[in-house]
Amino acid sequence: MINRRGFRRTLMSAVAFGALAHPAVAAAKDGAAAGAPLVGEIVVTAQRRTERLQDVPVAVTVVGGEAIERSGFRTLNDIQYLAASVQYNPYNGAGFQVRGVGSQGFDYSLNQSVGIMIDGVVLGIPRDPGLNSLTDIEGIEILRGPQGTLFGRNTSAGVINITTKRPELNRWGADGHATYGTADQSVVQANVNIPLGDTAALRLSGHNQHRDGYGRNLLTGEDLGRSTDRGVRGKLLWRPSDELDVYVIGSYQKTRSNGLQTIRSAAPSGSIIAADNAPYGIVFGPRNEDVADNVPSPGDRYRVWGVTATVDYHLGDHTLTSVTGYRRFVGRQVFSSDATPTNYIDNNVATNRSRQFTQEVRLTSPDSGLLTYVFGAYYFKANTEATQVQSGLLGFPPTLLPFIFGPGATQVSSTGGRDYLGARSESAAVFGQATLHATDKLSLIFGGRYTHDKVSSSYLLEPIPGFVPLNRVISPSFAEASSSKVSYKAGIQYDFTRDVMAYFTYSAGYKGPAFANLQGEALLIRPETSKDFEVGLKTALFDRRVTLNIAGFHQKYDDFQAQVYDTRLTPPRFRLGNAGGLKTEGFEAELTVRPTQSLSLSGAVTYARARFTDYVTACYTGQPLSNTTGMGCYLDPATGARVQDLAGKPLAAAPDWSFNLGANYRRPIFDGLVFDASANFAWKGDAYTIVPDPKTTIKAYGLLGLNVGLGSEDGQWRVGVFARNLLDTHFVSVIFPNFFDPFAAPAGVAPGYSQGPTAEARRTVGISLDYRWGT
Repeated sequence: MINRRGFRRTLMSAVAFGALAHPAVAAAKDGAAAGAPLVGEIVVTAQRRTERLQDVPVAVTVVGGEAIERSGFRTLNDIQYLAASVQYNPYNGAGFQVRGVGSQGFDYSLNQSVGIMIDGVVLGIPRDPGLNSLTDIEGIEILRGPQGTLFGRNTSAGVINITTKRPELNRWGADGHATYGTADQSVVQANVNIPLGDTAALRLSGHNQHRDGYGRNLLTGEDLGRSTDRGVRGKLLWRPSDELDVYVIGSYQKTRSNGLQTIRSAAPSGSIIAADNAPYGIVFGPRNEDVADNVPSPGDRYRVWGVTATVDYHLGDHTLTSVTGYRRFVGRQVFSSDATPTNYIDNNVATNRSRQFTQEVRLTSPDSGLLTYVFGAYYFKANTEATQVQSGLLGFPPTLLPFIFGPGATQVSSTGGRDYLGARSESAAVFGQATLHATDKLSLIFGGRYTHDKVSSSYLLEPIPGFVPLNRVISPSFAEASSSKVSYKAGIQYDFTRDVMAYFTYSAGYKGPAFANLQGEALLIRPETSKDFEVGLKTALFDRRVTLNIAGFHQKYDDFQAQVYDTRLTPPRFRLGNAGGLKTEGFEAELTVRPTQSLSLSGAVTYARARFTDYVTACYTGQPLSNTTGMGCYLDPATGARVQDLAGKPLAAAPDWSFNLGANYRRPIFDGLVFDASANFAWKGDAYTIVPDPKTTIKAYGLLGLNVGLGSEDGQWRVGVFARNLLDTHFVSVIFPNFFDPFAAPAGVAPGYSQGPTAEARRTVGISLDYRWGT
């Protein structure tokens, strides 16, 4: 049994010392020689050139590959536990939010507010899973705040920039990582570096990752939440001369998961839903992870593959860079929408075939001189073809359904057949950013980007014999929209010393239009614009034994592309819409302290107050009706619809406070042997899932992780034990009203709620092995 009081004492003692290790230190190039600073240099590419982190007038969090391995986290989604400013929700589309802001939607033409880039190529395909395995990672940079000038069309809230390890010339080498933990969680990763003569090298990587389920279908007996991910990546580097680099990457990833889609946490007393589940012993509540579903859950199946080609040509002191990317995604999702032993809406089958092409060309000036700059052009094109079928018996016996809905009826669906959805997105831009070094200490920053976007949405219904529409038959439709906008950035940077720098920037951001497909009707979502003020201070003190970076921000959005829960749809569900206004403001601080060569302590805190300033939308399910217009949930005088004014309410999945703490210790103990230990603690504050429904609040929680190991001093091998969520803290990813309870609850009874469990909401303990060989 774990002594919880002891762990809490240990944690509070660590807090009393100040702060514990933040993952950024893992990316540092640590000076080991005598007299070298104890905290080394961290280099980033936040301005599309290699620079010291402390010299960049951008708020950046860096998570190194070694920090990822020590944390025990294995997917990109888990970056939220290593970076205080990042939130992630797997149930709302791409799910990433920075400083409380992000796109929360599944619509196929939606641009994300937090851009994800892998080796220079943006992941712009809707519902792209990103990286389910963090294999062979050099580092991850989280650029906080709008980055539209240099990084493009879908970065109005920030960028998650991932870099994998490049091949090394003239070196044979191999390395690997393996873990095994509770719930049969296993990870196997292997990489090999192969020199091809003096001018080329090949790097091959592969991984296999598995996790057993963490829930049960008590009717069928199957585990739920099970997942397997496999993938390979090949990278070829060719350097025929000092002027030319050619770098080509090919990757393939295949994932199968048996996810939990609708786990009921509450149902109205006396409802048919409660009666259906009672015989199977399901106890509704915040810790329920079981279902009694008459349909086995095949879950998600998808494959992703792509090719990236980067060419760098050095024109004297300038560098001309071309980045070409192609990515393809094929996915299929099958699950039961009602998650009950009765056939209400048993069938939900969705397929998705998407592809994207990107091309970017940049000219980068030398790193020194009166004026440094980056200019370029960018092109993006994506195409998605999707189908969806939702159907069921609405609880009626099959023999009775034809008499209710017409001869030959076998199932009822919202449309009466198979929905074909299409989305196309095309974007072209020219951009540039320059820094004028007016004096040795003062620099002026200015940049801009002109973007032209074009999006389209199409819909076609294919009737299926025996399927009848639940409410109406939808006609084929096609919609198209385009938009152009100039976004820009201006700022000032002052270097008091080489290790103390302050900056101020003003940015105007833009995100293009989109379409929300509402049961066949394409609703145009207007472009989103933003204005951001940011002030920051970056310091390295006491011979760089201490670094402290602070940033304050104030960002306002107009026509923010928000996710709403619309009860006017049948069945009620989330959809994309425009909020009139949103504001996020606050501050961030990151501290790193290294008192000795063996010990590093650091921490990070984010306060981001994200609030709507102008947004009238549908009431949440069960919201009491007010008699006063403009207060609570009221009847719109013009339409008679039930609406609410969300001005002053927080954005969904956006806690005001979050912080990370940790510690890293490494010390030789015997001749040739090294002992190391690390701890990390991630805390997230209260957050709504559906604003402002109090029953959808996810309470604040914190996760403690530990890793202890013994290895060779030269780094050739290491054996360790690790724990994630050591205190076994329970939490869920999302809470929402049950979509299908209106068919099963007595008249006038508010529906119950469902929730989305997560694998990280339980203790995981395991062992790990790392090896490294090279010449």
